Amino acid sequence: MEQGNPYDSAKNWYALWTQQSKEFFSSADQYLKNMFGEHASLNPEEHLDEINAWLKSLKKHWEKTQLNEEQKMYAAYWNMMNDMCKQASDLMLTQWVKKAHDKQYIQSIQELYELWLNCCHDVYQRYMHSNAYQENYAEFINNAFKLWQQK
Repeated sequence: MEQGNPYDSAKNWYALWTQQSKEFFSSADQYLKNMFGEHASLNPEEHLDEINAWLKSLKKHWEKTQLNEEQKMYAAYWNMMNDMCKQASDLMLTQWVKKAHDKQYIQSIQELYELWLNCCHDVYQRYMHSNAYQENYAEFINNAFKLWQQK
């Protein structure tokens, strides 16, 4: 693994997901600390600058990963995962605003995380049923088998 590359294809996806979840909470604490609490406004539309800065930081977390030479064969799949993360973040914001309009306010970062997980699940489900995902995933698995056979 190259220096500064948090993605190691030899590790399972659980470690990557755990890292992304930690990033979610730490960046939410940093960017959204004024949104939640006793006297905070729970309407996301009143905090769009902070929310957009936070979402940008989440998206950059995926974008900053640089695949090393051995991992380049996974680039198409990785780019698709990056796109799913962006779509899930955008869907989360849309649903968050809709909930606020319906007076179903998100009252904590934990509730926001659960909304984000649901959005990730929805986006992933849509992708799984697409031909593009199935082709990318098949290529990913075939390349993984080739790599494992070489080791």
